[in-house]
Amino acid sequence: MNGMLCIRLASRAAMQSLAHNGTEGAACLSTASPWNLCSSGPVTAASSVTHWQEVFEQKGISEPLLSAEHIVSHVLGGKTIHSLGAEALTRLLTGSQKQIIWDLCARRLEHMPVQYVIEEWDFRDLTLKIKPPVFIPRPETESLAVAVDKSPEAVKLTRENAERLGVHHRLQELQLNVIS
Repeated sequence: MNGMLCIRLASRAAMQSLAHNGTEGAACLSTASPWNLCSSGPVTAASSVTHWQEVFEQKGISEPLLSAEHIVSHVLGGKTIHSLGAEALTRLLTGSQKQIIWDLCARRLEHMPVQYVIEEWDFRDLTLKIKPPVFIPRPETESLAVAVDKSPEAVKLTRENAERLGVHHRLQELQLNVIS
């Protein structure tokens, strides 16, 4: 498999988005990277970012470098790749860390927004839990004071975030269907 990246995926959508090689649950991408994820060879955080950036670029994933950096830094416990420091970027990843990065990157290959992939995102000075179908917070919505949503899941997640962050007493939650 020289020059190939072997990917084992459980998701049918992810398998369909890659060139199928005839083996159930496996697909291969041609890549210039010497790192073959099917091997158990040593991988650093920095080489993981580079590798996944290349894979994301090949598959037309938007913001390939930022996506790879957010996923790797999330798995290593950092907010950004720069917050990890040089030592963490050159340290070898454990098998568990490689597997988690692998699983999250497979979700990103399905064109899932990175905020949903890592299930959290910073909004102002808060780190919020993020799950579909809840809208991803954006800087242009920072001035909103009251959140209204028709989705019970969104209201529940808003309540969870407020309780986790200790601001539930400042929350006014409304579940409304303003269209009907």
